[in-house]
Amino acid sequence: MRHALLLLITVALGASVLASTAGASELIDRNATGISLGVNSKGEALLSYRAAGKSKHVLVWGAVNAIAPTRSRPQVSFKLDYSGGYGKYKQDYWKTFQSTCSAYDGPALAWKVTACKASDG
Repeated sequence: MRHALLLLITVALGASVLASTAGASELIDRNATGISLGVNSKGEALLSYRAAGKSKHVLVWGAVNAIAPTRSRPQVSFKLDYSGGYGKYKQDYWKTFQSTCSAYDGPALAWKVTACKASDG
């Protein structure tokens, strides 16, 4: 009985070590509420939400059609501007952001918080 339990724990730990990480996710903030997502015709996304009692706007771009990294190719990652565009465009870009997003009609997404369908599908 004791050996069976030890074997079960060993297998469970081994499986957790071998589990892969999410390939297309990135932590933006914690405990966000009132989340909205927009995507414009330039392929930029604007994520607006409230966290820690403040309204926040994060401009996200890059990593289009990203593929998994290899030994010869680094990981492609999103570029994030937590100022809502002030860092990239030297203005509060989020105020004039023109979203072309429509309602998401794709397959069910695990852990979905918000989603939309960009103009390129």
